[in-house]
Amino acid sequence: MQIRAGCITAVKIFLNGRLIFGREEYHHGLSMDQHVGRGTLKAGRNEILVKVCQNNQNEPWAQDWKLMLRLCDDIGGAVPFKVVLGNGEPREKGKGGQ
Repeated sequence: MQIRAGCITAVKIFLNGRLIFGREEYHHGLSMDQHVGRGTLKAGRNEILVKVCQNNQNEPWAQDWKLMLRLCDDIGGAVPFKVVLGNGEPREKGKGGQ
């Protein structure tokens, strides 16, 4: 599967504790699917962690944080998922995920 992201700042994407994508460039353009991390899902629960990072610049324009993220197969088809809370309970409907 792929985790595709668009992010205007630095970003790191982890799948089940393993870094699958990282870019430490700040203040660049933003477009969907500009970053692609590839990984293999395991049976059962999988954990995705995304770190959106900012540098120490304090100018107002440098405080712009934007992130777009999607889970898909190699040709961009949706990968079904369910968002769960830290305690393993499903997140309420309408709050993200399927």
